[in-house]
This record gives sequence, C-alpha cells and structure tokens, in this order.
Amino acid sequence: KIDRSFVSGNALPNTERLAFLSAIVGLAKSLNLRSVAEGIEESQQLDELRSLGCNAGQGFLWAAPTTLIVAQQAITDIEAASEPSRARGVGVTTVTTGAR
Repeated sequence: KIDRSFVSGNALPNTERLAFLSAIVGLAKSLNLRSVAEGIEESQQLDELRSLGCNAGQGFLWAAPTTLIVAQQAITDIEAASEPSRARGVGVTTVTTGAR
C-alpha cells in the first residue's frame, strides 16, 4: 500500500516523489504483489499512478470516507442494479462503481 504522502507530494519535490512511486510499484511487481495507492484526490495523480503500473487506488477522487451502514447500503444498491429486470426482460451485465 502506497502512503498518501507519496501520492500528494507535499513532502517531496516532484522528481523525488515520482522516483519513490516508481520504486514502490516496481518492488511490488517484482514480488508479484499488487500495489494500492491511497489518498488519490485528483485525476492527475491517478494518471501518474496508472502510467507507473499501480494496480489500484483509493481516495476522495472516488468517494469520501463513510460509515459502515452507508457503505453496506451502497453495495446493496449496486447488487440490486445488477440483477436482471424480469418485467422488461433486460439484464445488466456490468456495474460501474465510479472507478476510472
């Protein structure tokens, strides 16, 4: 898991930040591990991480932190939306969760 301090870049100059990100993602790849970046708030950060080969991310770009009850309801809503509609004979085969 890549700490948000490397994603946001507030503590390091951009070239050093990108070098750290590249090294962390590369290490994960060499160990056959998935890399997950936290604290992604802007699409530019997502683009950088994607270009480095980062596998996944989390942050305000997708959603703010929430309670367990709200998260469970969101999952229930997504599952309900993916069930075939018997009345119209239409089925949904994919669900968009907001991830880009």
